[in-house]
Amino acid sequence: SSRYLDDKEPGDIIPYPVQKDDYWMPTGDIFTMTEDGFYEIIDRVKDIYKNNKGQTIAPKTIEKKFIGVPGIKQTFLVGDARPYNVLLIVPDFDDVLLKNTETTDNKEEYFHQIVMLANKDVARYERVVNFTLLEREFSAEKGELTPKGSFNRKTIEKNFKETIEKLYLTNHIRLKLNDLQIVIPRWFYRDLGILENDIIVEDGFLKNRQNDKKLYINHIMDKKYQIGDIVYESTISTIDIGRIARQPRLWIGNPEFISFAPVKEGWDLPLKSLSSNVCRPKSHKKDYKSSDLPKLKDISDQHLHFVNNLIISALFYESETAYNSTVQLGQLFGSYEDRLANVVRRRLEALSCHPEERIRVLAYRILLVEDPDPDFNKTFPAFIQSGLSFLTEESINKIALSNFGKQHLASLRKRLYNYRTQLSWPAEENVRKQFENVLKLLFNFASTNLDYYISIRSELASWILHRVEPELSKLAEKYFFELFDIFDQKMKSETPKFTKYDLEYRIVYETGMSQIEIDKLSQFFADTMFLKESVILAFGEHDFDLSYVPKSGIWVSRLMSFLDYRHYRVSINTKQGKHYDLHMVVSKEMKPEPKYESLYWLAAISGYPYGQKVLPSLGCSRLALGIRTTKYLGDLTVWDKIREYSEIDNFTTGNVKKNSWKKLFIKAFTVFYRAWHNSGYKVIPGSIAPNNVVVPNMDFRETASIMTLSGIKDFDSTISLVEPMVRNFYCKTSAHYPWVKKLLKIRWIFDAAYEAFKPAQAAAFFKDLKRDMEENPVIYEDDQNLLDDLNIFLEKMNRSYYLPLSLLNAVDRYLEWEKITPNVGISAKEQTIFELIELYKLQKYPDIVRYYLFRKTYFRKANENIKEIFDDLLRRMARNIKIQPMQLIELSDLQSLMTLQEDKSIFSKMVFPKIRHEQKLDILKVKAAKKDQIIVRSLLTDKEGKDYNFREPLEPSEVAQLYQLFYQVNYPKTISKMDKHFVVTDDNDRVIGGLCYKLLEDKVVLLDGSAIITSLQGKGIGSAMVEDFFTRMASKGIKVVKAHFLLGNYYLKHNFKVDKKWGALVRYL
Repeated sequence: SSRYLDDKEPGDIIPYPVQKDDYWMPTGDIFTMTEDGFYEIIDRVKDIYKNNKGQTIAPKTIEKKFIGVPGIKQTFLVGDARPYNVLLIVPDFDDVLLKNTETTDNKEEYFHQIVMLANKDVARYERVVNFTLLEREFSAEKGELTPKGSFNRKTIEKNFKETIEKLYLTNHIRLKLNDLQIVIPRWFYRDLGILENDIIVEDGFLKNRQNDKKLYINHIMDKKYQIGDIVYESTISTIDIGRIARQPRLWIGNPEFISFAPVKEGWDLPLKSLSSNVCRPKSHKKDYKSSDLPKLKDISDQHLHFVNNLIISALFYESETAYNSTVQLGQLFGSYEDRLANVVRRRLEALSCHPEERIRVLAYRILLVEDPDPDFNKTFPAFIQSGLSFLTEESINKIALSNFGKQHLASLRKRLYNYRTQLSWPAEENVRKQFENVLKLLFNFASTNLDYYISIRSELASWILHRVEPELSKLAEKYFFELFDIFDQKMKSETPKFTKYDLEYRIVYETGMSQIEIDKLSQFFADTMFLKESVILAFGEHDFDLSYVPKSGIWVSRLMSFLDYRHYRVSINTKQGKHYDLHMVVSKEMKPEPKYESLYWLAAISGYPYGQKVLPSLGCSRLALGIRTTKYLGDLTVWDKIREYSEIDNFTTGNVKKNSWKKLFIKAFTVFYRAWHNSGYKVIPGSIAPNNVVVPNMDFRETASIMTLSGIKDFDSTISLVEPMVRNFYCKTSAHYPWVKKLLKIRWIFDAAYEAFKPAQAAAFFKDLKRDMEENPVIYEDDQNLLDDLNIFLEKMNRSYYLPLSLLNAVDRYLEWEKITPNVGISAKEQTIFELIELYKLQKYPDIVRYYLFRKTYFRKANENIKEIFDDLLRRMARNIKIQPMQLIELSDLQSLMTLQEDKSIFSKMVFPKIRHEQKLDILKVKAAKKDQIIVRSLLTDKEGKDYNFREPLEPSEVAQLYQLFYQVNYPKTISKMDKHFVVTDDNDRVIGGLCYKLLEDKVVLLDGSAIITSLQGKGIGSAMVEDFFTRMASKGIKVVKAHFLLGNYYLKHNFKVDKKWGALVRYL
């Protein structure tokens, strides 16, 4: 299009200007150049505007997105000189989609979905922030349209000025209450049928002037706020009343709030700044009766009515009714579906502040014993922080007799560890009293359940070493020895007496041992309980008995001695074919001084409740005799392996496998770091030397272990950890075997910190190490400063992601396999890669680890272009480890370079490891308004062999067509702002099916509906679509897919099951 010259009429000839230079006629159009070199008109110069920040916006770019969308006739963007854009929508209420939408709210949700999708690929300042539906179309008679049908923008903005101004009003009313901002959404007033000035602030309350109902709100302390009858936690001082009213996890059990607000069933609504952890106010003085219970007017779920009333009565009714209601909550706990069970769990925790001890005690016992999914990271703090008692002699005995199980005990121990390391000690007297009760509970429980003795012995040892709280430490020590006496007496009562001959008949001593040595050991073995208890405690073999041992079934051999102790290997074989190896340590002193501290540390660290063991399991100890047993470690020490590797590297070329030195050193350092961490960062865990650590031969095993805590000492600085690593591993090895010096890298000390710690812990360690070495430099061979090595390492890690040692092991194993089987097919390679992922547990790491494995294995021999783009992709992923690879353009570029079908297949398996063999996926780069988008397109094949595309929607119109399809096939879909979508399209990009889903909580989604057009039903497209959806969800880490009962028979065919816990059809991925 072009402008008319001022002196010419339409249809007149416009003469070409005579000019020497090229002549350009201004047309008033705005162009953009497309990727293929063509020019495209996107708007008119006179129509563009700038917002109040000076950013230029072409409204037609946004308005064009809504052309052809069902239910929309016209749209008009507003935002000139304003902070953000709003949209006027002329709806088409005659459209079948809107005709079948039942409520006004549902229609609003539909348009919200359409606008949100339109915002997806435009610049932030171009996005639509608010919209409204107009009651009439734009009119030429009113001057809003030109003769050509274009918008007269100024006139439209003038005619709809009042409507536009309302869009720039916030959707919330804000009130000030003391130091708090109270936010109330406008729908809140609408639902109550009141005006915006009907809710006022009065004497610490919100007051509804129409019915005089009040809601108490007060900032109690830190991040705790009382709202109605419940104390909530919030990270900010702005209280969103509407969010509480919509989310049952927040309003359940709060009678004053329920009476004041129009509460709803918005289970899917995010909590944002609020927490589901709530508490009953300690100073709560209002008692409710059944006649006071507020009605849940708009709640259809009758089960929710029942649970809400039960919780209110447990929290706020008079004593006897409250107690009985709490009992009833406990009885029904295991039968609740998951989201309701979580609410009950949080409200039982809220009883930690109940004024009556017996109700607090009951609530804690229910959570400890009855909770089907215990999480003491949340439960235990509520009771400790309340400062009120929650354990009594009676309840301790009841819990002790209940046998609450290994899962509950392990969870409790993890929480206790966090308290020892995170709580401020010494604690206040009332808090200390609670921990005294917990220790008593553990003691009583183990006394009647000796199968748990090993774990509770470790826990008591940890509290003995908690010296900052002397009274707790002494109490734990008392229980520690009393519990052993109980265990010892039980063993004696169950074990027949053995004569001296019975023992000599079974024991063989290694040739070369002196008679004095044999006689001393025989005295120890004369206490038959010592051997039996050693096996039971070191191996957890509670049924072991010495009568099972045949003649010469016990062999005693010398090991290398350390310091003031002799070491022996005691091998025990039974008639049943079982074998037990013990490591026995015997003091050389005639009258040894009991080494209590080392015993406590060995018990505490070897029984650490998290992760991999770093010490052999503790067996039995007789401190007065100076003997102790642990599980024997039969692997070679690291020093043995250093000698072995060094001899090979000296006399042969390349016989030591690639990376063997690196793996050996890093695994050894890692176990020392972990043991230090497991001590609560309190001690150096024995001699940090290669002859005090074993690393398993099988590199997929994570059982590297320190042999002994001999040389244990208090931790004073990070240098006391790393300096022995430098001296005893690097310097010693280089001195003994100088030809391997060039193979050893000092950075392995730092690599091991990443292996041992979480990223934040590793960063804190490096910070402390850098500070310590600046004050006390660590200098090693040729005057090299370890601080320089650390700085180089940290600078490199700032630009990259640490690749775990298990990945290196997996790559090396694949390359070894490839050498042995050079001519295998693609399926064998694929199978091997995924077996390695399982073997080395690589699935627990971010996506970059899996991608790197494929790059260094299958794609190792790809052409240079593929390898270059692949490396670019890995570098991008390393810069932001949290980003989904499917959001990166490089992923599409990589796929586009692959021409072989087998390469494409392996590529798909790399991107979607859960994909089935028959599924076909493509990564597509789609040209969008501002930047390219990446979408994943699956190829679905129906029963007749025809292909369809399955992907996320690209345009608002596709979402609208999907909703339209739901109504066409009579599927009762309620449109929600939380809806997410996939669509199925045919060869002409026509939407012929799709599904909606919602993210409910961490790793859980709701499949909220699926549909295929009637003419294509029965061809297998819907089943293929649903199965592909499962693959995509599994690739994102989703564990559970819920579905409605409406299509129960259909979903049951797709391996859904009726699950009472979830209260829905459920498929576990």
